[in-house]
Amino acid sequence: MDNNKWHDNCLLFSIKIFYQERQVKSISRMLASGVFFLVSGAACAGTMTFNAVDNGWYDNSGNTSPSNTNTWTGFDGSSTYRNSFYNFDVSSIAAGQVITSAKITFNGNNGNYASPDAFETVQIWDVTSTTPGLASSVSVYNDLMTGVEYGQTDVSATNGSSMPTFSVTLGSAAFADILADGQFSLGAHISTLRSGVNQVLWSGSYAMPAAYLTVNLQPKSVPEPSSLALVGLGLASLIWRRKRPA
Repeated sequence: MDNNKWHDNCLLFSIKIFYQERQVKSISRMLASGVFFLVSGAACAGTMTFNAVDNGWYDNSGNTSPSNTNTWTGFDGSSTYRNSFYNFDVSSIAAGQVITSAKITFNGNNGNYASPDAFETVQIWDVTSTTPGLASSVSVYNDLMTGVEYGQTDVSATNGSSMPTFSVTLGSAAFADILADGQFSLGAHISTLRSGVNQVLWSGSYAMPAAYLTVNLQPKSVPEPSSLALVGLGLASLIWRRKRPA
């Protein structure tokens, strides 16, 4: 299902969630007004994908180039270290949804694997500074490899070969950040770097987008009529007992 159709299907559900949470003040009022909600979770459960709207790198001097989509990540064996960033517009996620799983997938054939090692470990980090890619900053470079680690994976290839397609599953710590404000950024860092050794992923890369985010969602749980009825009966019984003459 494409993101626009998914969003349309979830809109009515989100309105009902909003009405239930904001307008119905108590179970007794709900029962008195005869307002019940029976909404199928299947209408909103689904998968959404988001291509990166910007990607690039920061080096250890804080340098970046806003027009450069290269995601060169690693160490040149001499003095330059780089971390890459990936920005996503996730504003089309409807209100009233919860994330059950998420992952970032890096597109293959985007630059080369330039390392003598059989594998390199890629870590994915949260971003709490300003949106990466807008201006040079040592703070942003550091932010792309510190804070909350969402996940990691080992990437295997032969030296000089094209980069493979691979994914990193994001931990639950990422879920609230994805839903926070419609914009979501990730940092990528290689944790297996060694002194004096050239170890670079996405060397000579250029793709835009270089990665995409996959998010699996489901609606907030909504009380079923049967559950509400049981609560209502319990409340009615309690009220009757309190009002009954001694």
